[in-house]
Amino acid sequence: MRCAFAASLALLLLGARISLAQVDAGAIVGAAKDTSGALVPGAKVTLTNEDTGLVTTTPTGASSEYTFAPIKIGHYSIAAEIKGFQRVEHTHVTVEVQQRVLVDFVLPPGQMTQTVLVTAEPPALQTQDASVGQV
Repeated sequence: MRCAFAASLALLLLGARISLAQVDAGAIVGAAKDTSGALVPGAKVTLTNEDTGLVTTTPTGASSEYTFAPIKIGHYSIAAEIKGFQRVEHTHVTVEVQQRVLVDFVLPPGQMTQTVLVTAEPPALQTQDASVGQV
């Protein structure tokens, strides 16, 4: 009887130790490319936990890949953006326990804008004298 009790106690303690090793986290990984399939290194990838509102950002590496790990299980929105391209967002991405979710981005070209910067000032009006001249 004592032997059976000791064996079941050891099994219970071993089972508790194994259950502590399980982690309630996962990962989101992917890459950013343009519409032709070319890599887009340096894009800013933003991860937002839809349940808590926690925001995390990371840039894409030289191989255009990014990784968010470990992250808590839940629902996420993930967006990528870089100058010259439109911002792309994926919503309601679900991460389960020990799941590695793949979310790739295809960034379409952005709007072309042109900025004109004027550095010269217009001539000041003569406000000290009321006379009118003619040339």
